[in-house]
Order: sequence, then structure tokens, then C-alpha cells
Amino acid sequence: MINYSNDNTIAVLVENKKFLAALKSVCEKQKVLVYSIKKHSDIIAVPCFMTIIEKKLLEVKHIEILEELLPDIGDNEWQLYLIGSEKIELSRKLKKQTITIDAYPTNQELEEIIIDQKKSLIKKVKRMEKINNRVYRIIKLYIDVTNNGNVLNIDEYTAINLISERTLRRDIRVLKDLFPDFNIYFKGKWKP
Repeated sequence: MINYSNDNTIAVLVENKKFLAALKSVCEKQKVLVYSIKKHSDIIAVPCFMTIIEKKLLEVKHIEILEELLPDIGDNEWQLYLIGSEKIELSRKLKKQTITIDAYPTNQELEEIIIDQKKSLIKKVKRMEKINNRVYRIIKLYIDVTNNGNVLNIDEYTAINLISERTLRRDIRVLKDLFPDFNIYFKGKWKP
């Protein structure tokens, strides 16, 4: 079974067989799956980081589905590419996630587009991991300190949690900003 996901799939609604063959070739090289959209509900049902649609094939029901999809995604998480010179009415929010190309891109341009979009997605994932790690660290610090009678042994805590004193100071500052009445008593001394 093929596993389509937000980080390895491009959904495509294109009639041009030559372009589709070129896209599949480029995607195979980049280890990206191509899913051909067959019905309008596929747009929302198939997870992908990029959707390519030929404007002349775009129907009102496709646009409605795309509009439904928008609230669930963040910036740089998904990109819509519309190909063709036809005029289409899109909402401001959908326009923000859309890149319009008048003609079919060359293989090299297509490869650059896919690589850029994947890089953007990777940056987003790394940024979210960093945020999640920091949130986890701060919550853990709060729990550890409150369970220990609001006493914190600086040397022990930094060694056990593999963090620097500087990181610990920043985390304590965040805790004090969130909970102004929160007190921490320190064992040991801060190193200059």
C-alpha cells in the first residue's frame, strides 16, 4: 500500500500527459509521490504538501474544497500551484496560498519548485520541533520545581536534563513571566 503524507506527496489535477510524465520523473528523483486527483473530494482526502491544478480543469466544487482545507493548514505547510492563463476567482486567503504559472514549467523549473517547497516544509517541521522541545522543557521545569518544594539545585538540574545554565535561566524567566507569583529558591550558584 502506498503511504501518502504531508511531507512526501504532490496531488495533481492535470490533463497534459507530457507534463504529468515529466512531473512523475522529477518526483521519482526527489523521492516524492504523485497522486492524480480523480474527484473533487480527493483534494481534501489525500494529504500532500503541494497541489498542482490546471486552471481549465478547476471547477467550483474544487475551489470550495480548497477553501475548506485552508483553516487546517499553516503557512509554508501546503502550496497550491495553478497552471494556465484562464481567469479564476479565488478568495483572498486562497490567493495567499496560491502560485499561478501561465505556462507549464520546464523539468528544471519543476524540480526547483519541488525542492523549494520541500525545504520550506522541512524548516517548518524543525521550527515546530524546537518549539515543542522548549514547551516540554518549561513544563518539566515547573513540575520538577513545584514537586521539590520550589527548590532547584542548579548543577544537578542542568546535568540531569543536559541543558546549559543559560537555557535554564531563559526557561525560568519564561516561567516567571507566565506566573508572576511563582518563586524558585536555588541551591548552588550561577556560574558567571
